[in-house]
Amino acid sequence: MIFIHKNKIKIKMFPLFDTLYKQTEEKSTNISTEERLKLSEQINLLDKTAHEYIYAIIRNYQLECDRDCFDELPYSVKVQKNGYKWEMQKLPSRLVVMIKHFVELHLEKQKEENQRSNFF
Repeated sequence: MIFIHKNKIKIKMFPLFDTLYKQTEEKSTNISTEERLKLSEQINLLDKTAHEYIYAIIRNYQLECDRDCFDELPYSVKVQKNGYKWEMQKLPSRLVVMIKHFVELHLEKQKEENQRSNFF
């Protein structure tokens, strides 16, 4: 998708990010430490595809909202053998709300898929 706004061309290449951003606009950005810990535990339960989406959401947020340098990895990420690791406290609150919403949706989708496969 391409949007033109006030003589600027903006290419939208990640509709999931835009959807999450819009769906969480009205949500509170006050997330307690306990909620962040629970979110971390939930993220650990997700599949590889969900982890890739979360990375894409974080990266897109960095580029769209913070306008950070494209060459830098976002939010003091630690590169490990099996992927990336962030400290939840270093992520912007708005971004954490978006990730939390994504995780809730993804877990619900997994639950529905498991129920369907158990039915057959």
